This record gives sequence, C-alpha cells and structure tokens, in this order.
Amino acid sequence: MGMSDIDVSAIFLAIFCLAVSAHATDYINEETTISCLVREYNFKVNKPHTLPSGEVLQCWDVVSVNSCWGRCDTSEIPDYEIPYKISNHNVCTFTKKVKRVVRLMRCDPRHPDPYYTVYSAADCRCTKCDPDYTSCESLHG
Repeated sequence: MGMSDIDVSAIFLAIFCLAVSAHATDYINEETTISCLVREYNFKVNKPHTLPSGEVLQCWDVVSVNSCWGRCDTSEIPDYEIPYKISNHNVCTFTKKVKRVVRLMRCDPRHPDPYYTVYSAADCRCTKCDPDYTSCESLHG
C-alpha cells in the first residue's frame, strides 16, 4: 500500500514547519526589530591558578550561553518638576535563568579546578531595570 498525496503533503509540511521554527531568529531584521529575544552568546572564560611557587597554570575556553538581546520601547515625557522628565526605559533582560557548570577544555593538566559556573537565559522580556541583577546606570532620572 503506497502513500497518498495527502500523506506526502502532510509529511512535507511538518518537515518545513520544523525547519522554519528551528531557525526563526535567523530571519529577524536586527536593525528594525523591537523585540526582546533569547540568543546564543559566546564568550571567553579565563580561570588561571597560581601555584605557591608563583607559576601560573592557564585554564580557559569559549563558552556558549543563552543571553537576552533586543530593543524595548522607551519614552520620556517633559515635566515641569525636577528632573524635568518622566522616564520609562525598559530593558531587555532575563525573567528566568538556568545555572550550568561547564568544564573548561583548554587547561594545564595540573590545574586543580577546570570547572566554571555560567548562567543561561531561559526567557527574556522587556521590563523595568532592576539594579539587583542588571546594570542600570543612566536609566534612573
């Protein structure tokens, strides 16, 4: 018994939808979007260890984490009282994060602790800046 045209079409549509959803952020215009998105970010981690003799054991790697990226609507309204404006500056930041411990792969074999703790964003949103976990310089006032 062969596959009908409907079965073939359904399979093609399912594969197409998976391919598009897997790369949805590849099609976002980074210059014009006003969205806050989860995005992969790579950074170099250095974790040197100094022996009592003064010798430095190198340990490093490039680590991938999910970060928040994007733009958020902001506004300032003139006001007659100091600071002469009413500001609304949302920032793109995480609302959920996941803690991970990674093993740094480019380490001196004598390095005692080649592990490093990183945090990955699990969800991102445009929200008011919270100085408890975000650098908010020049956003207040």
